[in-house]
Amino acid sequence: EQIKKYIDLNAGNDRGRIYRIVRHDYHYARRALPGKASVRELVEMLDHPNGWHRDTAARLILESVQKHEGKIDLVLLHDFYRSAKTSWGKIHALRLLDSLGALQPGEIESGLADHWPAVRVHALRVAENHFAEPGTGNELAQQASSLVVDPDSDVRYQLALTASFLPPVNAAPALESLLANSSDNIWMRNAVLLSSHHCARELLEELVRKDQVSRAWPGLPRELAM
Repeated sequence: EQIKKYIDLNAGNDRGRIYRIVRHDYHYARRALPGKASVRELVEMLDHPNGWHRDTAARLILESVQKHEGKIDLVLLHDFYRSAKTSWGKIHALRLLDSLGALQPGEIESGLADHWPAVRVHALRVAENHFAEPGTGNELAQQASSLVVDPDSDVRYQLALTASFLPPVNAAPALESLLANSSDNIWMRNAVLLSSHHCARELLEELVRKDQVSRAWPGLPRELAM
């Protein structure tokens, strides 16, 4: 009823119909829609070139697992994550496994080393909730920190934001390196300052030790002190 107050739902009903004009020998391609697909087909659909198909398939997989209380075999999703043909397919699989609590540390590590920059970005975001895990968290933190030299600027920017979740011993050197190479980038500077909330002292000491204070923006020591 709220929508009807602002929009005429019958608008355009006097405008006729839209017809598709095709050749006489044209054959419509049979479309595989997610609603009637099996779980295996839904997983494969995460590589679909159409975004709606991918999003819908991901949603249906999540709902299927929840509906069956986790009894659906997730091996299909683990296998797909390793063999995905597209970056978006791998990202969907990564996010689904994480949402279902089935993501393994080795899968995060492989995501951080993936050849697609977008996958590395999402792997960093997913890793944020795993740095505190005993044993594997320390290795993840070290691998994430190594992306300070990543050739892709989006990955480095994401690392600057992810550093907020890194232990101070990893965060301060990573932020110092990112700042040293991108001190003229306002977005990177803001991300570094944002993530330094738990390691401002360590970062300032790192900058002083490496004589980087003068190379960063002049107000940085004051900002860190605040």
